[in-house]
Amino acid sequence: MITLKRNGIEQTLYSNSTYLVLNESVQVMSDIWEYMPVAYSINERGGIDGQALYGDAIATIDVSEDAYLRHRDFVYSTNLEYLTHKWETEAQDPAEKGRVVKVVRGKTSRGTQGKVVAVIQRPYSMGYRSSNEPKLAIALNDEMTTYTAKNGKQYPTHKNIVWVWARNCVVVSTESAPMENLKQQASQIAEQSVAKIKKQASEYWMANGKKHWNANGPIVNEKLAA
Repeated sequence: MITLKRNGIEQTLYSNSTYLVLNESVQVMSDIWEYMPVAYSINERGGIDGQALYGDAIATIDVSEDAYLRHRDFVYSTNLEYLTHKWETEAQDPAEKGRVVKVVRGKTSRGTQGKVVAVIQRPYSMGYRSSNEPKLAIALNDEMTTYTAKNGKQYPTHKNIVWVWARNCVVVSTESAPMENLKQQASQIAEQSVAKIKKQASEYWMANGKKHWNANGPIVNEKLAA
């Protein structure tokens, strides 16, 4: 926790949530930086806050298991939301082999719908505006033929396809997000984050073993922090 006085009133912040104090460079004015103790605590939401110890502020290392659990839940929910949004965004990208897309823009093939069977990169536009963009081969049906390469090898390929810029297509249908898999990923990230700050707290104790800090550094005489 961090205790300090504001307008003559003593306040307590981050009770049972402070786990680490580090000497760091802190901006005290627009062009002035100073090294001073910074206390790291788990806030009410579960995120991490850093509080520079100015004036008579005192930081007490008192992190509890409940604070670690709060941090785990926060990291889990934040990453699950991010991973779900990322999956849903990527699922709408037509430049993915196997997806069913529909041509909704462009000069040719508008209204065509089919499965993407190949994706290549080609220059779009001309001159200084040119940039490589994905172009899709869309199969109009399942009819297959054989393609003979220059080396004589033969490969099966779709007989009826159209080539369309990915920018002119939209995904027709997408699968539901694999929530169990995404939850597992979010859980792993949360557990790793908790393990990281627990390791930081453990290494802090091994390095100095001081429970109380103020603006001048660790308080040697514990009675001064009472």
